[in-house]
Amino acid sequence: MRPGRESVLNDRRRPLTPQGSPKAVVRGVTAAQVWRYLTDTSTWESYYDNVADISYPNGDAPELKADVAFGFGTFGFPPLDARVVEFQAPARRPRPAPAQERPNPRLNGHQAWLDGLVGAAAK
Repeated sequence: MRPGRESVLNDRRRPLTPQGSPKAVVRGVTAAQVWRYLTDTSTWESYYDNVADISYPNGDAPELKADVAFGFGTFGFPPLDARVVEFQAPARRPRPAPAQERPNPRLNGHQAWLDGLVGAAAK
């Protein structure tokens, strides 16, 4: 979410709330504080242990913005090539109960990243 935007809206102009996605509601932390840690890749390794080998084939380091190409390694895989693009999720139906499973092995890595991000932004 871009700083200053109240929420992401779907076609029906209602906030999207992905069912089963790791979420955090943290009082006292602004969107701008979190945004800094999302877009400044030089901070990633300070709050998430499972990222490495961040690279910029076009020399755009370290701030991510529209159309920036970059690469990073995670979970021991070779570096992934990525490009920053805007994404708007399509409207969809809520997921069934398995999304509420705890611990949820599908979400553990994402939750570790989210916990680290919130902790870094709250400092």
